[in-house]
Amino acid sequence: MAGTQITITEHGFEGALTAFQQLIDRGQDLQPALSAIAEYLRGSTQDRITAGESPDGTPFAALSDFTLGAKSRNQDKILIERGYLYNLVYQVSSEQMQLGSNMVYAAMHQFGGTTAPNSMIPNKDIPAREFLGVSQDDEIEIIATVGDYLMA
Repeated sequence: MAGTQITITEHGFEGALTAFQQLIDRGQDLQPALSAIAEYLRGSTQDRITAGESPDGTPFAALSDFTLGAKSRNQDKILIERGYLYNLVYQVSSEQMQLGSNMVYAAMHQFGGTTAPNSMIPNKDIPAREFLGVSQDDEIEIIATVGDYLMA
């Protein structure tokens, strides 16, 4: 009896499967990429504080006359007197990264608000001066860092 047999061979498919599996495996632990991103964002945030602008490029609100008179150093700089906000801290795991300041007053500067009646400067409105966040340049760097890590 006559018959026909067709054999289909896909060359290179094994390599693609291996590459996809490696990509999946690397995606299970993003800690190296997230650590690199945290270091980058720490520097980027410090640069923004120095430049006096938020992540979207908006300049920080000017200091009040009272604050200018009360500052003992760096009187011309906003959010900089002793440099404590520069000491940004971060935590990284295989799935997430957190970056911020452990200074109690950081949230007041980030979000704005009114000081407490019993504070050094009672009942004073403090404008938001958003120093934490991700700029468009930061976003590009984050995407590139993750891409480089996954494709390495």
